[in-house]
Amino acid sequence: MVVDTDVLSFWQKKDSRGSDYGRAVAGSTLVTSFQTVAEQLRWAAQRNWSSQRRNPLEDYLRQFIVYPYSIALARKWAEIMAGTSRAGKTMGAGDAWVAATARLLDAPLATHNRRHFESVPDLALVTFAP
Repeated sequence: MVVDTDVLSFWQKKDSRGSDYGRAVAGSTLVTSFQTVAEQLRWAAQRNWSSQRRNPLEDYLRQFIVYPYSIALARKWAEIMAGTSRAGKTMGAGDAWVAATARLLDAPLATHNRRHFESVPDLALVTFAP
C-alpha cells in the first residue's frame, strides 16, 4: 500500500482522520514516495523548524519504506502526466510522482485527496474523503 502525504500527516499529528486509514492499511507493507518525504521536509523548512523539531519528523518518516527515483518511475510519471493532460485534467507534478509510485508497484494508494488522483486510470484508491 502506498501512503500519500496527507495520510502520513494525519498519523504523525494523531489527527482523528487518520484512524480509518490506519484500520484500512493494517497488515499492509507501507510504502511512500520520495516525493512525500520531500513534501514533509518542505513543510518543516517553510516553517523554519529547528533541528529539535525536525529530528522527530525525520525519525517518523524512517519507519516507512521510501520508494526512490528510478527511470521506470519517471516513465510512469510521464505517462500519468501526459495521460491526464490529454484527458483535459490538470495534475500536480508532486501528486503524479505519488500516483506513479502506486501504479509502478501495482499497489493501492491511501489518500484523503481523492480528487487529486481520481483521473489516473487503473489507480486503486483507499480514501475516506467526503
